[in-house]
Amino acid sequence: MPKAISNVDRVDEYKLFPSLICKLISQGQVSPDQVYGCSLVNGTCVSAPTLASCPYSACMISQCRKISTLDACQKRTDANANRVCE
Repeated sequence: MPKAISNVDRVDEYKLFPSLICKLISQGQVSPDQVYGCSLVNGTCVSAPTLASCPYSACMISQCRKISTLDACQKRTDANANRVCE
């Protein structure tokens, strides 16, 4: 499975890797590179492109991306980049 990065890291329980949104992607429940609203209370995520569209009262907008799609991973070919980006 490709390495993933996420912005869900502001609450202690979400600091463990993989983060909630990336874990859901690895389980096939949501798609990478999409924006989701994640509940900081019950740990569920729904498609929500903005904070206003999130149905949860304690909500964080989250996205998990495949690191190999980032610009630096596409342009670099050195050993360090290969190890990080696969």
